[in-house]
Amino acid sequence: MQLAEILNGLDQLIPFRYAEAWDKVGLHIGNPASNIERVQIALDLTTESIAAAKNFQADLLLLHHPPIFAPLSGLRYDQPVERPILEAVKANLAVAALHTNLDAAPGGVADQFAELIGLDDVITFAPLADEKNNILSEPLFDSKKESPLVNIWKNKYSVSPGFGRTGLLPQALNLTALMQLLREQLGSGYLMLAEGDINTVQRITVCPGSYDTAWTTLLREQGSEVLIVGEIKYHDRLLVTAEGISVITVGHDVSERVVLQPLADLCAACWPQLAFAVDNGIDYTKMAF
Repeated sequence: MQLAEILNGLDQLIPFRYAEAWDKVGLHIGNPASNIERVQIALDLTTESIAAAKNFQADLLLLHHPPIFAPLSGLRYDQPVERPILEAVKANLAVAALHTNLDAAPGGVADQFAELIGLDDVITFAPLADEKNNILSEPLFDSKKESPLVNIWKNKYSVSPGFGRTGLLPQALNLTALMQLLREQLGSGYLMLAEGDINTVQRITVCPGSYDTAWTTLLREQGSEVLIVGEIKYHDRLLVTAEGISVITVGHDVSERVVLQPLADLCAACWPQLAFAVDNGIDYTKMAF
C-alpha cells in the first residue's frame, strides 16, 4: 500500500486540520510513493524506537511527537536531536507524526485517557474553533466494506474535537482512592498531587500532555473538582489550586501512551492488509529513592 494512501486515510480519521497552527504533523521523512507493509507506532523518534521498528521490520514509524520541530542547523550524528533522523533515513524508515490533531480528535489521546479511568458523561474541555470542525464529504471507506471497529469508533466518540475532556467518575472518590485508581490504570508509580479544597471528588478534567495556561478559566466554568494532566508549569498549578481545584500530574509520556494501542487497533481495522505493532518506549517517570 502506498504511503500517500495511508496518510490520506489518517487525515480523514484524525484530521491534520485539527492540529495547532504551530504544529508539524504529517510526513517528516520518506517518499509518499513508497510501499508500506508494516507500521510501528510510538511516542517519539529515538534510537530505541528505531531499533524496535527495525526489529519489527517496519516500513513506517508513526509517531505522536513530531521529530522535526524547530529548524535544524545541520544533520550530525553527534547531535542528539539530529541523530535519530539520520538513523531513520539510514534504516529506510518513513516517519510521520500525529500530534495535536491526535490530542484533539474524537477517540484520540484525551478520550482514551477519560475512558481508561472510567469517566461518564464526557464533554470536550477546550473545543476547537468552529472552522476546523467541518466534516469531510469524501468517506475514507466504502460504507459496505467499512470495518465494524471504524463504525464503533465513530459512534462511541461523538464529542466535538478539542483538547482535554471533562466527565464524571461513576462514583465520588476521595483523592487517595483516585490516586490509587490512576496508579493501577496507568501502570505508573509517579504521581504528583497539589490539593484543592475538596477531598471527595467526582467531576474530573483530563488534559494529557502539556497543560495550556489559557484553559484555567474553563475549569471554573465546567465545575471541575480535579485536573489530571501530563505536565503543568508550577505557576499554572498555583493558579488552578487557588480556584480550589486539585491537580494531579502523571507524567507527559504516561498520559499520552494510553492512545498507542487503540490507534494501532483502529489502523489495523482500517487496513487489514498491513501489520501494526506498538512500541511503548522508555519509561521517563520511574521513581527513585
